[in-house]
Order: sequence, then C-alpha cells, then structure tokens
Amino acid sequence: MTFPTRPLFAPTSGSPEFVLDLSVAIQWLLGGSGAIDPFKVMNRLPNTLPLVSYPWPGQMAEEVLAASRAGKVSAERADRFLSRFDSFSFLIDAERLDLVWPSVLSTARQYRLRTGPAAALELAVRTKLPLAAIDTRLLAAAPRAGVSIFTP
Repeated sequence: MTFPTRPLFAPTSGSPEFVLDLSVAIQWLLGGSGAIDPFKVMNRLPNTLPLVSYPWPGQMAEEVLAASRAGKVSAERADRFLSRFDSFSFLIDAERLDLVWPSVLSTARQYRLRTGPAAALELAVRTKLPLAAIDTRLLAAAPRAGVSIFTP
C-alpha cells in the first residue's frame, strides 16, 4: 500500500466563491447530473476556489469507497479519482467544530437533512456564499435558509 506524500484536499488560501456540496463532486466520479451540471462546476475549479465544510474530505473518501464497494466503479478508478483531487484547490472551513456543530445539527433538524448536506448549508449561510448542490432536499432548503444556488 502506498500513501500520498502530501494530504489530499490540502487546505489552501484565497477567497472562496461558493460552497461545494458533496452531491456535486461525487457525480464527477459517477457521471450523473442534476439541477446543475457537475462537470461545469468541475471545469470552473482551475479558476475558482470552492469552500468545503471540515468533514467534507472524509465524507468524499467514504462516498468513493461506497461506490467502489457497490460495484459502481472499480477500485482503480476510485483511486485515480481521489488522486486527481491533488490538482484542485479547496478551501476547507477552519471554524472550530465545537462552535459549528450545534448550528449544523440545528440546520439538519430544521430542514430534515443529513449532517453532510446540513454542514454545507450552514457554511453557505454563515459565509453568505452561493451553494453548489445537486441533492434535492438541500436545494429545497437553500432558498428557505436565504442561500442562493451557484450556477457555473
């Protein structure tokens, strides 16, 4: 087994332009689509800095592993997909978790979301950034929370 020489999803600096939900990024592997074209979002990444919630990198790895285990993609394709993230810059939310999680859980309860989408919505609310998402429940909750939807 080999390990990366530097961490995947390494934090970077800069001003983020939108919050990226996992529902968009996982479609880059699975080839799906939704309310927005996930590949148009991906094509913006060389010039645009997305903001992701603190648990996002682990959630992404978990979703990729689940897709591989379910036979949706090969293990080799999953590994190549994760290694490609090394070429993208993501700004990872650095707010203290003990301050963020009560708000994430409240958001999850209020809008009946899982914690991953709720973390993305809470981050978009807190930062006043548009949200890139495909998850239908998250897209329905965003305008009710005062969050605009990112369009690539």
